[in-house]
Amino acid sequence: MNGLMNRVSRKVAVDIFLMLSTWMAWCLPFYFGFFILAHFVPQIQLDHNFFDGAVQASKIYMLVVGIILSLYVPVAYVRQGVTRKNMFKGMLLGMSCMAGLLSIAVQILHGFSAMI
Repeated sequence: MNGLMNRVSRKVAVDIFLMLSTWMAWCLPFYFGFFILAHFVPQIQLDHNFFDGAVQASKIYMLVVGIILSLYVPVAYVRQGVTRKNMFKGMLLGMSCMAGLLSIAVQILHGFSAMI
């Protein structure tokens, strides 16, 4: 992997991944809590299971995060002396890892919601 990405790109990837993980740590518990609450409140009726709803919510989450990242993050990295090439490589790796982690987290939470 040393030939594909240099040290700066890996630092950017880790930074992006940690930032998005923090945002996801706030987003998923609210969705999971709402879904669990919907099972116990008879007035709230859901037409889908947790996985279907989480996939749709994840699409919207990644769209919003992508827009935020593309508008504000490049300016901050370029001001710190990171080249655009390193920044885009790091953002690609960080976002890809985040999408993988989000998929795994949704699968785990779907397993928990199926137990209820």
